Amino acid sequence: MGRYRRKRRTLLGFIGGILALLCILVTVASHTQLPFPMPTWDDIFQKAGLSESQPVIGGDMEDGISVHIIDVGQGESILIKTDGGNVLIDAGENDQGSVVMDYLQSQDVDTIDVLVGTHPHSDHIGGADDIIENMQVKQVMMPDIPDSIVPTTKTFQDVLTATKDQGLELTVIEPGDSFDVGGAHFLVLGPLQEYDDLNNISAVLKMTYGERSFLFTGDAEKKAEDDMVASGEDLSADVLVAGHHGSSTSSSQEFLNRVNPSFAAISCGEGNDYGHPHEETLARFAAMGVEVHRTDWEGTIAFLTDGETIAVETQKAA
Repeated sequence: MGRYRRKRRTLLGFIGGILALLCILVTVASHTQLPFPMPTWDDIFQKAGLSESQPVIGGDMEDGISVHIIDVGQGESILIKTDGGNVLIDAGENDQGSVVMDYLQSQDVDTIDVLVGTHPHSDHIGGADDIIENMQVKQVMMPDIPDSIVPTTKTFQDVLTATKDQGLELTVIEPGDSFDVGGAHFLVLGPLQEYDDLNNISAVLKMTYGERSFLFTGDAEKKAEDDMVASGEDLSADVLVAGHHGSSTSSSQEFLNRVNPSFAAISCGEGNDYGHPHEETLARFAAMGVEVHRTDWEGTIAFLTDGETIAVETQKAA
């Protein structure tokens, strides 16, 4: 009998240790990126039907601005919401225009002061024509596109047509250009050259609000990053929206060293065909101690700042 009790205590202790380890791993996974799949507490509570409905993220912010990395699947769309106006960077794929509009409406946004199309790939500007046609958009901006790679896609033409039909002129932005919306200052850092691919002609913008800064890079890859590093421009930012959905062709080590972010946001679709974000990129972020947030796991990501501190909220669509 004594031997049985000892074996039983040993077995219970072993099971308890395993459960404790699992709890630790789930807790860690809820706050950082692990090198292997692991559910978070939110995932577990949601599967069990115990999760509570979340408030609209950023909805009760009284002072400051919010930067929303909208979950548009394998694409990108970013809302910068201020008390003096709103900026929209990209609008996801063609089928995501309504998703972006619904999210803007949930944020009580009915006017876009500046809409920036970083570059004319469909996963970035596909939904832009829907926004331009159905919301009050004051200004549309895009980078200059070399004649040799100007796209002839219907997606690009739809954006140009919608802009013209609404009586707007397309503003071509170049490095050194800047604009201000509601206390947030935007500086254009790229593209610095006439590249031969559309990813590298992505408009790169640095937004500064108080003491905090954000860097939006579109799909800019290593060549464009190297040129920005060589320019000597101040690339430092508290939050980096990772280039090209976390691809290993972007977020090069030299570039990350200059940006030195505390947070990284990756916009990508769950189970996407490209394997984004790539392990090499995640490893570089991990080695630098960067806190990574990704839309495929967490849904829409909002960074709230009063110009001094930064808070992060996430909301996974039902």
